[in-house]
Amino acid sequence: MFISAISANGFADLPSVDLTDLSREVHLQGPTPATTVLGDALELVFACLSEEGLIRLLRRWSLLRPDEEPDILGEPFPAQAAWSDRKTARSLVSDAGRRNLSVTVTMSLDPPQFGALREAASREPRLVSAISNGASLTLSVGALFASSFDAIALSLRACQIGDERFPTTAADRPPWLTRLLQGIGGRFHRHQPGVSIPLLAMETVTSWDHHSRYVAWQSALADSLGAIRVVRAPSGSPVLLVDDKPLRRWGVQGFERVELAASAWLTGADVLWVESERDILDPCVQGDQAPLEQIWRVSSDGETAVRPAPERRAARFERDGTVE
Repeated sequence: MFISAISANGFADLPSVDLTDLSREVHLQGPTPATTVLGDALELVFACLSEEGLIRLLRRWSLLRPDEEPDILGEPFPAQAAWSDRKTARSLVSDAGRRNLSVTVTMSLDPPQFGALREAASREPRLVSAISNGASLTLSVGALFASSFDAIALSLRACQIGDERFPTTAADRPPWLTRLLQGIGGRFHRHQPGVSIPLLAMETVTSWDHHSRYVAWQSALADSLGAIRVVRAPSGSPVLLVDDKPLRRWGVQGFERVELAASAWLTGADVLWVESERDILDPCVQGDQAPLEQIWRVSSDGETAVRPAPERRAARFERDGTVE
C-alpha cells in the first residue's frame, strides 16, 4: 500500500496543499514548517484509524503533559479526544474561528488488501465495479478542535473505492470496510530519533507473530555494523550489542543507522516518513523483499518543494459576458 495523492486544508503553516502522481519514493526539500505540516496531515489520516496513532500525533503536537494520557472516545476508530492544555492547539490551525482540518488521500492497495476486497465483492455487488479497474481507495478525514482547544472531534468524511462511494458512519459502514480501514491504521510510521530501539527490538524478537522483522533488521545492519542483537543488561533493561560489544562504540552515526533501520524493519509500516540527510533507506522500497511500500524523505537536497496550493479565484463575469 502506498499514497498516490494527498490534499490538505486548514493547517497554519500550510493552509492548502495538493500533491498528485506520487511515486514510491517522495523526496521533499526541507525540513521547513510546510514539510512538517505535510507530515502532520499524512499522520492525521492514520490517527483517525488508530487510537495509538492518535496518541502519538497528540504528543508530537505537544498537546499532552509528559505524564498525561488523553481521554479518547470511539470504537473501533477514535471519534474524539480531550486533554488539559487550552493554548498550544491554537497554533495548529490557519483560522482559529473555524478550527477545522481536512485531509484527503488516495491509496494504491497491495495484493492482500485487493484480495480481501475481491472476497467481499461476493456479498457487496458494488465492489465488483469498484475494483474492476484496480484497487485504489480515496479516504477523506476531518478534525475539528473545540472552541476551548482542549479537545478534538475526528471524522471519516468519505470513502471511495474506484468510482464507488461507500458509507463511513458507524451505523452504515459495511463490516468489510471497517476491517480494511483497521488494517490500514497501522501501516504508517513517522521516524522519530530518540525512541527506545532496544525496547522495540526486545518486543519484536519475543513476538509470536513478528520475529521475522527482527531477523530482517539484523540482516540489514550486518554489512555496515556487524552482528547486532538485543539482550537484557544486568539491570534488567534491554540493550543493543554489536558483535557482543556495546553499540555506543559506533558513535552517533551508529545509533542513527540502527534507528533508521528499526523504523523500516521493526515497525511493520508500509509508508515511512523520515527527515534525514542520509539516503540509506531509499533502497528499502526496491525489490520484492523490500520492507517498505513507500518512503517520504525530507532533506536539504529534496526534489520537491512543499508550497501552499494557489488560491482558487471565483470566476467573475464581465459586462461583455467573458469570464475572468
